[in-house]
Amino acid sequence: MPNFFKEIKKPFVSPVPVGTVITVPPVSQVCILLDNIPNGGLYYDFKEAYIDIVTPSGINTITGEDTGSTLSANISATYAIVYRGTARESYSDPSGGGIINQDFRYTYYIQSVENQLPLKRWTASDVISRVTDLAEPLRKGERPRFRLQGDNLDGTYAEGSQAALFDHIPSPEFAFTKQTLRENLRAVGEMIHGEPRLKPVKDGAGEWFFEITYDLYGQTERWKHAARPYVLKSVTQNVNTYASALDTHAENLVNKQTNYSGVIVEPYADGAETVRTERFLSAKKRNRQSGF
Repeated sequence: MPNFFKEIKKPFVSPVPVGTVITVPPVSQVCILLDNIPNGGLYYDFKEAYIDIVTPSGINTITGEDTGSTLSANISATYAIVYRGTARESYSDPSGGGIINQDFRYTYYIQSVENQLPLKRWTASDVISRVTDLAEPLRKGERPRFRLQGDNLDGTYAEGSQAALFDHIPSPEFAFTKQTLRENLRAVGEMIHGEPRLKPVKDGAGEWFFEITYDLYGQTERWKHAARPYVLKSVTQNVNTYASALDTHAENLVNKQTNYSGVIVEPYADGAETVRTERFLSAKKRNRQSGF
């Protein structure tokens, strides 16, 4: 079969976002014929040329080799643009071979899709909020008792708060396994260069909750820990360990005289199990054996 085309162009890209206006060039700009040879009396042209624009609503046919159009991809669908017709090779001298016709058909498919925006990248505030959500199971309607300072619990943060500040810090991937809430918060603190603190405060509804704040390294503000009553205080100092390390350890300490309840989970229906550690030791007077 003879080939009368020098080049078949690909003027379309796919996929495209919904709402894109696609320019449909004429046949003569897509199906490029061979060059004429005037000295030999050889000429190429189109005997017939059509463009079929196929949309979900029907087919629109354009006639003519030099007529183009546009296509509006207003919905998510597959569109087809068909270039078809008959190309002709002719001689000026009939004795040179007469006229030869060649039918052609080229189809282009274009997929329009909804432009999905990428998910928001996790920030330090998102990680802390997720950690507090998993700190204790919540029943429907309950509000978490551990909240980052400035978190409004509706996806917004108070202006000038630490939650708003940390929301500008992109977070790497974290993996926490069998760690306490403090250990998780300290892991995040290593990234933002801060030490987590818990402070009991009241919200607008008069309910108590623990507000999480971070003492950022390099601040000039001092933590007023000396004014806090100690449950246990231990001080060790010698020439080998003086000022070489600072270590604090609290094993989910709960003071029974306070109004703040411990954290519980429900492993089964109507059952409760504390996630804090408690040790009981009672001495039996008669046989001096220990039990718990």
